[in-house]
Amino acid sequence: MSQSAYFCQKVKDAHRQNTVAETALEGATFKDDRQRISLANQNIRIVLKKSELTEVIPALSIALSSECNALFHVISSCTGSQNGTEACREGMGALCTALEDLVEAAAQLARGDQVEKIYDAQQELETSKLNGESCGWQSYYVGLNVSNALQSLQSNTV
Repeated sequence: MSQSAYFCQKVKDAHRQNTVAETALEGATFKDDRQRISLANQNIRIVLKKSELTEVIPALSIALSSECNALFHVISSCTGSQNGTEACREGMGALCTALEDLVEAAAQLARGDQVEKIYDAQQELETSKLNGESCGWQSYYVGLNVSNALQSLQSNTV
């Protein structure tokens, strides 16, 4: 599989995971969360429509930020009485996987200093998984760091 095919597959995987999250987070409690996830998916579809690297990088950065925003709000919604519910476990798990897919896609675009930043972010996620930590805040912060790395990469390619 070529690098660009792998990139596209990871972005499509993120889109699929968001759809899983939307389905899991049913009911009025998660209405706003589903809207944020839908927006994240819209931003992911924009990434898939871009062909020039100078367009893909900012689009992916926006998609990552949107994904982080959706995850942030799902984490908030999944506190209190919702904590530990099946909807939260499945929804948050799918969002974390989507975020990991976008980070993996970003790694395919990285150049220079950003390669190390994104690799370090991926290692943080792997370490937290190996330590049995649930996804959530760790994935959120990694997503933000990678989005920032992409913004830095974008300014270097313009």
